[in-house]
Amino acid sequence: MEELRRQVETLLNEVAELRAEVVTLRAENVKFHTENTELKSQVAELQLELVRRKKGFRPKSNTSTRTKSTKDRRKADERKHPGTTRPAPPIDESTVQQHEVTADVCPDCQGTLLDTGEFIDQIVEDIPQPPADRRTS
Repeated sequence: MEELRRQVETLLNEVAELRAEVVTLRAENVKFHTENTELKSQVAELQLELVRRKKGFRPKSNTSTRTKSTKDRRKADERKHPGTTRPAPPIDESTVQQHEVTADVCPDCQGTLLDTGEFIDQIVEDIPQPPADRRTS
């Protein structure tokens, strides 16, 4: 009988501890519930703000990747234009001047130059000097 009484007392102590734990858990539950409702109201306000600003919300994971193209960014009218270049001036034999350039000695060391059999043609196009006006008075 004494043992039964001890068991009942231990069970009553456990029940009292559990009731105290239930009270603390209910207090935490109320706190979390109020915090949850506050956060839900903030989310609703932010969604309304996004709608007001006319910006759709897309999380980073849902964003579409942009294609990196080298698209011609000129306007349509400019793309159809073929472009222009300056025409080459007519070649007139009277304006063509040819100079033969030869050297027998090196201009740096004054040594004799040997014929290598190789040569480099260079063409220099320049605006010719206008002819001098000679007026006789």
